Amino acid sequence: MGTGFENIAHVLSRGYKKSFARGFRLKISSVQSARISAITVGLASGAIRPNRVEEDKLIMSDIKAGEPLQDALEFTADVYLESADAVECIELKSVRPNKGEGRGEKEKILHGKAALKRLHSKKTISFLLVFRLIRRHRRRQNTTRVDSFVT
Repeated sequence: MGTGFENIAHVLSRGYKKSFARGFRLKISSVQSARISAITVGLASGAIRPNRVEEDKLIMSDIKAGEPLQDALEFTADVYLESADAVECIELKSVRPNKGEGRGEKEKILHGKAALKRLHSKKTISFLLVFRLIRRHRRRQNTTRVDSFVT
């Protein structure tokens, strides 16, 4: 997204960027992985409609100790916040994502939610997408105005 926007987000939220890759990979069960695949395929084909509450139930329920685990997809939270009762990951995005980026992002978010819930079973896990809007105004000088909103 750009370091300037991320730095401002870190200062405002008192959060930081955190990577769950290479040396620190999170784990999910094969059941969670299969459910995530079913969700993404169903959304892509139009067989199911997006429903965050139902998706969360599918990927975060029935977590059992002793299940065989596999690596979750690598991801980096642009802003990571952790408190005594919650973990929040904020993804900063441009308004015009690349073609096909939405499906990959959805899959990474579902993997991240499932893996973080396994790691922090008593905490609420949330992912937020923040889109940066840039409007260019043509007047005497080219000026750029940045607006943001959260979904």
